[in-house]
Order: sequence, then structure tokens, then C-alpha cells
Amino acid sequence: MIQKLLRFHFKTPLHIGSVKLEEYSSSAKILHSDTIYAAIIATWNTLGMQACIPDNLAKTGQHLDFTLSSLFPFYQASRTACTQYFFPRPWGFIRPDNYQDSKKIKKISYLDLSSFKAILQGKFKPSIDHVKGSYYVSDNQVTFDDRFIASEVFARNTVPRYSDDEEEDTKIYYIDRLFFRGNSGLFCVAQFANEAAEKQVMAALRYLQDEGLGTDRHVGNGFFELTCEDFTALSDLKDLKTDHSLNLSLFCPTDRAALSQMLDAKSRHEIIKRGGWITTEPYLNYRKKSIYMFKEGGIFNTKNLFANGLQAYGKTVDLRPDDQFLPKETKKAMPPIYRVGRSLFVPIKLP
Repeated sequence: MIQKLLRFHFKTPLHIGSVKLEEYSSSAKILHSDTIYAAIIATWNTLGMQACIPDNLAKTGQHLDFTLSSLFPFYQASRTACTQYFFPRPWGFIRPDNYQDSKKIKKISYLDLSSFKAILQGKFKPSIDHVKGSYYVSDNQVTFDDRFIASEVFARNTVPRYSDDEEEDTKIYYIDRLFFRGNSGLFCVAQFANEAAEKQVMAALRYLQDEGLGTDRHVGNGFFELTCEDFTALSDLKDLKTDHSLNLSLFCPTDRAALSQMLDAKSRHEIIKRGGWITTEPYLNYRKKSIYMFKEGGIFNTKNLFANGLQAYGKTVDLRPDDQFLPKETKKAMPPIYRVGRSLFVPIKLP
């Protein structure tokens, strides 16, 4: 297996939509793994690289030659400054020794790499002195600005359309856009089965640099510069003796039997609804089917499912609308709409 760390340095503002935040006036702060998978698969279709999509993906929903985490924030004040990577807080896991500190500890959404490894190894003891807004920073000697992701709402107007009988008025709407200070941005952990899979995925991401991610790409939102490097920071966790793992991506279980095994008395998780409108011409007026997935940072019993270490698990589902809602011509022409629920898991030692 090949493990890489991919950094997305956004050169233009970014808006991240979701089913919950359908209004443009609010942007999500995390780019989930299924969005990146969908962008890569759509890009392969655009570039005529359909052969990169596994043949048995539609049949079993199990097989991909690569697995991605969701995109999490990293802080870098300038190109020459050190980089601080932040990983998701495990659900229901961090508890302070004293009750007075619980309110501040509860606000933590992300932990830096050092703290994240400590919590996976069962060695983490929280201190409010290291809480910086929504971030937990283990080294207070390192400069850190917890406002490195700034949000600002802008007014935009829709293009007026004219009919034979009347003229439509211009409509104003508001869009929330994210800005990254310094050389900060988002990153993900990628695992490839072989070099061929790595080249195919990187080809799609290089193309997306100038196509953009997120909403309103046609006006320049979501453009980024991609950098790639080897990732070995979590490789030593394979020797950790534990029955539980934490997901770094949105996760969809393969079947009910697997899910029943993964949910035990020590499991902690939160679910999220995924779906929304189809974004491919000419099907923009159709909604996908919706599905619930487990959010990043969940804790599951993975004993007998796979060995310790950075592992991939989960399935892909087709959210193509039910045939009863589609005209006959559309039924034949509409391609599958994949949502990838395959996640990277890292072992976690529970107290």
C-alpha cells in the first residue's frame, strides 16, 4: 500500500454546500470524503478515463483501488513556516478531570497530529491551556491563529431571464465563502493499492486544480494548488493492541451483519444525511436519493474485520433516483450516481 498526504492550498474562496445547509448563506467547514470521490469519478468521465472506474463498482459497491480521508484543516502561517495538521476529535471521548473545564473542552473539533496520536494510543490528558477555539494545540510555543479559516457573506444576483409576456426582476442571494490565511488550507490522507491507481487519482486532482471544488466554481470559487508527500506519521499504530478503530472518512457499512458487529457498548458515533441535487447536465432538476453515513471521528469495534494500522473499509451506493420518478427517456440515459462510503480507519485504544 502507498500512503500519501495531499494538501489543498486554496487560491480562491471556497463554499461547501450540504443537504443541511442548502442555503448559500451558510457554508460547511469540512469537505467530506464522498464529495472528493464524486469529483474524481466525474473528472475521469470528463477526461475520457472511464476505464479508471473499477468494473465491479456498480455490481458490488466494494472495490476501489484508492481510499481517501475527508479534508481536514491545516495551519501554515507562510510557505516557510511549520505546518500543523488537524484531525477530527473522537466522538464522546475527551473528558476533563474537572467539571469547570468541560464547557471549553466540549468546543474542541480538531486535534493537532501529536495530540491525535496520543489519544489513539490512550495517552492523552486534556488541558484547557492548549484549547485554541475549536482546535487543540499541543505545543503552545508554536505560533497559532485559530481564525486562520475566515468566513464572509457576499451578495450576488441571479441572471435575469426574459419570457414573451413579462420581464423577471433581478434576484439577490447571499453566499458564505471561506478564506484561508497565510499558506493554510485543507488536507487529506490517501491510500493507494498501487502506483497506477495513484497516477489516475492524481491526474484527476491536477485537472480539478483549475476546475475548482465546492459551489460557484463558474465564477472562480474553489481553485487550489495541490501538493503531495509521503505519509508515515500513523504507520507505527499497526502495533497497537486494540479491538476498536476510528474512521477518518464518511463511512457506510457493507451490510447489517458487519454493522451489528461494529456497534458495541464502547462505540461512539454521529450520523449525517447525504444527498442533494444532481449537478450533472442535463439532470439538474432531479434530486438524488438520500443516505445516512457515519461522520468522521466515530469509534467502532473492528475486531476480526481487519488488522490494526491504517485500513480501508466500507461500500459504495448508487443514489440514482427511483425509476418511478424519471421519464422513460431519462431512465435509459441517466448514469449511476455513486456515493462512496469507503473510509480509512485508524486503531484507537480505549480507556
